[in-house]
Amino acid sequence: MESALVLGIRRALSCALAASLWAMPLFHSARKIGGVENAGFSLAMAPHPRAAPAPLPMLRYEWAGDFAEGLAPVRLKGKYGYVDTAGSMRIPPAYDMAAGFSGHRAAVLKGGVWGYLDVTGWEIIPPAYSAAGAFAEGLASVAGENGYGFIDSNGIPQGEALYSDARPYSQGLAAVRLGDDENAAWAFIDKRGAQVIPPLFPDVQGGFSEGLALVRVESEMPYRSGFIDSSGGFAIDTLYDAAGDFHEGLAPVGRGQWRGNRFLGTWGYIDRSGRSVVASGFAEAGPFRNGKALVRMIGGGNALIDRSGRLTCAYREDAGIILPDQGDLVTYQLRETAGFLDTRGKTLTATPFAEAGPFREERARVRVITAGPPVWAYIDRHGKYVGGTGRDAPR
Repeated sequence: MESALVLGIRRALSCALAASLWAMPLFHSARKIGGVENAGFSLAMAPHPRAAPAPLPMLRYEWAGDFAEGLAPVRLKGKYGYVDTAGSMRIPPAYDMAAGFSGHRAAVLKGGVWGYLDVTGWEIIPPAYSAAGAFAEGLASVAGENGYGFIDSNGIPQGEALYSDARPYSQGLAAVRLGDDENAAWAFIDKRGAQVIPPLFPDVQGGFSEGLALVRVESEMPYRSGFIDSSGGFAIDTLYDAAGDFHEGLAPVGRGQWRGNRFLGTWGYIDRSGRSVVASGFAEAGPFRNGKALVRMIGGGNALIDRSGRLTCAYREDAGIILPDQGDLVTYQLRETAGFLDTRGKTLTATPFAEAGPFREERARVRVITAGPPVWAYIDRHGKYVGGTGRDAPR
């Protein structure tokens, strides 16, 4: 019986041979960051771009959205409807635009105005709004003649519609903007519409996350950002030129300069006390999901880091990477092809796609490589098309 060492050598040689014959590596070689060497990388193999095309899926669409609450918006013959995870058309295409479900409601556009469907397709809130947001904590922001306000899941207004903009509720509070000129400022209201935190901030990131909300205290460059608690007091002072929300106890923070809407600086991570946990040294930094965060290296290329800042995977400079909200499967875009691989470098799909979205509810949307108009479909976590395949399926 071969030893583990011999088996490991055999596997490494096999991987290297496959790379030289059929594939392009997506991972960089190992390197040190902050004096700590990253994990041993395997090679993530992208299928050969000249591979024979797979049969077109039976269930295909002009456009496809991500799944949420068991349904996904799709477009057929210029109209939008919804399919379930088995590929069955649950809500026929009859709308001009359609958003994903949240809180058992989905915003749809019909006749130039927005309303909401329930999961059965019933127009539970008839189209009447110029803008309609997603439901969060039982409420959604909508825009009418007088401005933005909030409705409940039955369409009943909650408070007055008098804001120039509004963000979704999170942890019982929503950010709303008063005024629409350079003197506009953001406040926070509770679910009764009562102002809990006065309009003090030129901008807010979105809302509360893990008990803190990211706010900006200058309306013009140089911007300064910090974090407030639910009383409106600063829990973390405005020490940063850019920042992101807290996820899994950590938030990305940056120091540098702004050029227009582009931030040029370096990023690290802090905890909820404001203590630096991962030293600044990345060109970009995303939120933590399942113990990992996607960052962009100063020299180019994306990488995954753990909570200590240690690299676990590093990808070549020209590979676009999307880290999923859940699980270990990342989406990559490499030149004209896209696909899926796990963080150990194992490819999920045998054939590349023209474009791909992240996995949501065990399904991912993909754009099939074709010579004609865009063709979208869904695959499961084994890379199989939902609904099977067929070369002569009706379009």
